[in-house]
Amino acid sequence: MPLPSATMSEKEIKTVRHAYLWKLLPPAILFLSLALVILIYTGLNHSSGLTTVLLTVSAFIAGSIFFFSTTRDYRLDLQLCKVSVQKAVVEAKKHKLDYEPGSVTVPVNLLSIIFIKKIASREMKELHIYSIIAGGETYYTDKITFDKTEPGSAILIRRAENTKLFLGIETI
Repeated sequence: MPLPSATMSEKEIKTVRHAYLWKLLPPAILFLSLALVILIYTGLNHSSGLTTVLLTVSAFIAGSIFFFSTTRDYRLDLQLCKVSVQKAVVEAKKHKLDYEPGSVTVPVNLLSIIFIKKIASREMKELHIYSIIAGGETYYTDKITFDKTEPGSAILIRRAENTKLFLGIETI
């Protein structure tokens, strides 16, 4: 049941902007791979000048069109700053204790023999993963929101208006 839309906070705008910037990677890969093909083509054909320039400009235009067509909704979200709010009931809560991979790697060098006791006493970094299951979906959240919610209680799920990007959970 969607509720009236609200406006984005600064943190939510930053989240949408971060997702928007990640959308820059595929067009950049497209442009760079096309530019590599163009360089190989012009190198093998011993042609340069106008052909190389036209092909490079067309590759840049293709990457730009791809970027602007895939990020239209993100730009619209950043322009309007609207959030759709949906009410849901918490079905379950899960807390998982995990450890950061590679947090206790043992360096293998001459100095590690000297400090072997200090290296052996290091512990792995703990990662606490908090998740709330509501409406059949799992939402990862922080400890504060996790502690505020209880199974059976109502929460508000905030998503960006156009992209439906998950922005956070509010407790009622």
